[in-house]
Amino acid sequence: MVMTELHRAASRDVGAQDAGENDARGPRKRRPLALAAAVLAAPLALAFCAYLGWTGMSLVLLPLVYIAAGAGLTLVIAGVLWAFSAA
Repeated sequence: MVMTELHRAASRDVGAQDAGENDARGPRKRRPLALAAAVLAAPLALAFCAYLGWTGMSLVLLPLVYIAAGAGLTLVIAGVLWAFSAA
């Protein structure tokens, strides 16, 4: 009788852990604002780089623009990963 009650309690705890309810870190949190910012920043950065290339920016500044775009794209990817990571 006692073992049956202990087994039921243990089963409930395991089921709760599978659902993330008893996790030491708490339930998984999503970051919708970070995801929205990352999704909006990528096309804006690419459009800005295309505009600068279309207007004939000088060859001295153009590599700096591409470096900045690469850094921005890296931040966008990091933002997406951070948005989906566990808290």
